[in-house]
Amino acid sequence: MPEGILTSISEAHSWLIDSGYDITERSVLNHVRDGKLPAEKSRNNKVKSIRLLDLERYAKNHLQKIAGMDDDRDQLRKEQIRKLQLENDAKEGKFLNREEEEQRDAAILAGFRRHLEASAPDRLQGIIAEILKLIDDGNIRAAIVARQPAWLERDMDQLADIFDGFEGV
Repeated sequence: MPEGILTSISEAHSWLIDSGYDITERSVLNHVRDGKLPAEKSRNNKVKSIRLLDLERYAKNHLQKIAGMDDDRDQLRKEQIRKLQLENDAKEGKFLNREEEEQRDAAILAGFRRHLEASAPDRLQGIIAEILKLIDDGNIRAAIVARQPAWLERDMDQLADIFDGFEGV
């Protein structure tokens, strides 16, 4: 048979179902008998062939597609297009690699933490030296110097709490 020709009601029915139409094989046969679907018939009135063009025209004029069939196909096409666009954008460098960026941020944060922790004693000693210049009483000065390790430990604990809070982010 030439292309574009279907040789039976079953083939026509299969084509209609594959194209998203909801119809039974019996209905297709009845529509051929009623003249809604043109078909070439043999001497004993059996369907010999149906042109695909006639079948498409018949479907368009007399049938309704299954609800949502086109919507599903359109949705699939849209998803495929979106996926291709994302792949192209990634190739063009429009996106950052999340894992690499998180690793980079963690390294920066760790370096900043080490710097603050290493410089904490010097910072605290600098502040205490400025305060001691303003105090004349030796007992008060000695008390301040004696409390310096406790203040340093408290400062380090606060820094640790701050940086530990970043780990969940």
